[in-house]
Amino acid sequence: MISEKAVELSTSVSKMTMEELIKIVRSFLSQRDSGVKHGEQSLARLNEQNRQLEDVAIDQADLKVFRRELKRYGVDFALKRNVDTNNIHVFFKSQDVDRVNIGLKNYINKIDTIPQVKRIPLAERIKNARERAAQKMRDMLTKQKTKEFVKKKAERTI
Repeated sequence: MISEKAVELSTSVSKMTMEELIKIVRSFLSQRDSGVKHGEQSLARLNEQNRQLEDVAIDQADLKVFRRELKRYGVDFALKRNVDTNNIHVFFKSQDVDRVNIGLKNYINKIDTIPQVKRIPLAERIKNARERAAQKMRDMLTKQKTKEFVKKKAERTI
Protein backbone atom coordinates (compact mmCIF):
# COMPACT_ATOMS: atom_id res chain seq x y z
CA MET A 1 0.00 0.00 0.00
CA ILE A 2 2.72 2.46 0.95
CA SER A 3 4.87 1.34 -2.00
CA GLU A 4 1.95 1.88 -4.40
CA LYS A 5 1.49 5.43 -3.13
CA ALA A 6 5.21 6.07 -3.44
CA VAL A 7 5.18 4.83 -7.05
CA GLU A 8 2.14 7.01 -7.86
CA LEU A 9 3.79 10.01 -6.25
CA SER A 10 7.07 9.51 -8.14
CA THR A 11 5.28 9.14 -11.50
CA SER A 12 3.19 12.26 -10.88
CA VAL A 13 6.33 14.22 -9.93
CA SER A 14 8.18 13.00 -13.04
CA LYS A 15 5.21 14.00 -15.24
CA MET A 16 5.16 17.42 -13.61
CA THR A 17 8.90 17.95 -14.13
CA MET A 18 8.63 16.76 -17.74
CA GLU A 19 5.83 19.26 -18.39
CA GLU A 20 7.88 22.03 -16.79
CA LEU A 21 10.91 21.06 -18.86
CA ILE A 22 8.85 21.17 -22.06
CA LYS A 23 7.55 24.64 -21.11
CA ILE A 24 11.09 25.90 -20.50
CA VAL A 25 12.37 24.54 -23.81
CA ARG A 26 9.42 26.05 -25.72
CA SER A 27 9.94 29.47 -24.12
CA PHE A 28 13.66 29.32 -24.95
CA LEU A 29 12.96 28.45 -28.57
CA SER A 30 10.40 31.22 -28.95
CA GLN A 31 12.82 33.78 -27.51
CA ARG A 32 15.60 32.55 -29.76
CA ASP A 33 13.43 32.85 -32.89
CA SER A 34 12.22 36.34 -32.02
CA GLY A 35 15.73 37.57 -31.23
CA VAL A 36 17.77 40.00 -33.30
CA LYS A 37 19.67 38.38 -36.14
CA HIS A 38 23.33 39.31 -36.56
CA GLY A 39 25.56 39.36 -39.63
CA GLU A 40 24.17 39.51 -43.16
CA GLN A 41 20.42 40.08 -43.37
CA SER A 42 17.79 41.73 -45.50
CA LEU A 43 17.45 45.48 -45.59
CA ALA A 44 13.93 45.28 -44.14
CA ARG A 45 15.16 43.24 -41.17
CA LEU A 46 17.99 45.70 -40.62
CA ASN A 47 15.46 48.57 -40.64
CA GLU A 48 13.34 46.76 -38.03
CA GLN A 49 16.11 47.32 -35.49
CA ASN A 50 15.28 51.07 -35.46
CA ARG A 51 18.85 52.26 -35.92
CA GLN A 52 20.22 54.85 -38.31
CA LEU A 53 21.79 53.20 -41.36
CA GLU A 54 24.94 54.11 -43.29
CA ASP A 55 26.10 52.67 -46.61
CA VAL A 56 29.24 52.07 -48.64
CA ALA A 57 29.36 51.27 -52.37
CA ILE A 58 31.77 48.55 -53.50
CA ASP A 59 32.38 46.60 -56.72
CA GLN A 60 30.96 43.13 -57.30
CA ALA A 61 34.48 41.69 -57.60
CA ASP A 62 35.42 42.92 -54.12
CA LEU A 63 32.27 41.71 -52.40
CA LYS A 64 33.52 38.32 -51.21
CA VAL A 65 36.55 39.62 -49.31
CA PHE A 66 34.65 42.60 -47.87
CA ARG A 67 31.76 40.38 -46.72
CA ARG A 68 34.24 38.12 -44.91
CA GLU A 69 35.73 41.14 -43.10
CA LEU A 70 32.31 42.39 -42.00
CA LYS A 71 31.41 38.98 -40.62
CA ARG A 72 34.73 38.79 -38.79
CA TYR A 73 33.95 42.03 -36.92
CA GLY A 74 30.33 41.11 -36.18
CA VAL A 75 28.75 43.88 -38.24
CA ASP A 76 25.04 43.66 -39.05
CA PHE A 77 24.75 44.48 -42.74
CA ALA A 78 22.52 44.21 -45.80
CA LEU A 79 23.43 44.19 -49.48
CA LYS A 80 21.58 46.01 -52.24
CA ARG A 81 22.62 46.06 -55.91
CA ASN A 82 22.52 49.33 -57.85
CA VAL A 83 21.51 48.35 -61.38
CA ASP A 84 22.67 51.62 -62.97
CA THR A 85 26.28 51.57 -61.71
CA ASN A 86 26.54 47.79 -61.15
CA ASN A 87 27.87 48.50 -57.65
CA ILE A 88 26.79 46.84 -54.43
CA HIS A 89 25.64 49.10 -51.60
CA VAL A 90 26.46 47.69 -48.18
CA PHE A 91 24.08 49.06 -45.54
CA PHE A 92 25.03 48.84 -41.87
CA LYS A 93 24.06 50.45 -38.58
CA SER A 94 25.76 53.76 -37.86
CA GLN A 95 26.93 52.45 -34.49
CA ASP A 96 29.12 49.97 -36.43
CA VAL A 97 31.00 52.67 -38.38
CA ASP A 98 34.26 52.09 -36.48
CA ARG A 99 34.15 48.34 -37.06
CA VAL A 100 33.36 48.88 -40.75
CA ASN A 101 36.33 51.26 -41.05
CA ILE A 102 38.61 48.62 -39.53
CA GLY A 103 37.14 46.05 -41.91
CA LEU A 104 37.74 48.39 -44.86
CA LYS A 105 41.36 48.92 -43.84
CA ASN A 106 41.93 45.17 -43.57
CA TYR A 107 40.14 44.66 -46.88
CA ILE A 108 42.38 47.22 -48.61
CA ASN A 109 45.48 45.61 -47.09
CA LYS A 110 44.38 42.19 -48.33
CA ILE A 111 43.68 43.51 -51.83
CA ASP A 112 47.14 45.09 -51.96
CA THR A 113 48.90 41.90 -50.82
CA ILE A 114 46.98 39.49 -53.07
CA PRO A 115 48.83 39.08 -56.37
CA GLN A 116 46.63 40.07 -59.26
CA VAL A 117 46.47 36.90 -61.34
CA LYS A 118 44.90 37.14 -64.74
CA ARG A 119 42.24 34.49 -65.03
CA ILE A 120 42.11 32.76 -68.39
CA PRO A 121 38.57 32.10 -69.62
CA LEU A 122 37.44 28.48 -69.70
CA ALA A 123 37.00 28.40 -73.49
CA GLU A 124 40.55 29.61 -73.97
CA ARG A 125 41.92 27.03 -71.50
CA ILE A 126 40.08 24.25 -73.37
CA LYS A 127 41.47 25.49 -76.68
CA ASN A 128 45.02 25.54 -75.26
CA ALA A 129 44.61 22.02 -73.84
CA ARG A 130 43.42 20.71 -77.22
CA GLU A 131 46.37 22.32 -78.97
CA ARG A 132 48.81 20.81 -76.47
CA ALA A 133 47.20 17.37 -76.84
CA ALA A 134 47.36 17.60 -80.65
CA GLN A 135 51.01 18.65 -80.52
CA LYS A 136 51.81 15.79 -78.17
CA MET A 137 50.09 13.35 -80.55
CA ARG A 138 52.08 14.71 -83.51
CA ASP A 139 55.31 14.35 -81.53
CA MET A 140 54.47 10.77 -80.61
CA LEU A 141 53.68 9.90 -84.25
CA THR A 142 56.92 11.42 -85.52
CA LYS A 143 58.92 9.54 -82.86
CA GLN A 144 57.16 6.31 -83.80
CA LYS A 145 57.78 6.87 -87.52
CA THR A 146 61.43 7.67 -86.82
CA LYS A 147 61.84 4.45 -84.81
CA GLU A 148 60.22 2.43 -87.60
CA PHE A 149 62.41 4.11 -90.19
CA VAL A 150 65.57 3.41 -88.21
CA LYS A 151 64.48 -0.21 -87.63
CA LYS A 152 63.78 -0.78 -91.37
CA LYS A 153 67.09 0.79 -92.29
CA ALA A 154 68.88 -1.43 -89.80
CA GLU A 155 67.17 -4.52 -91.27
CA ARG A 156 68.25 -3.55 -94.81
CA THR A 157 71.86 -3.21 -93.83
CA ILE A 158 72.00 -6.64 -92.25
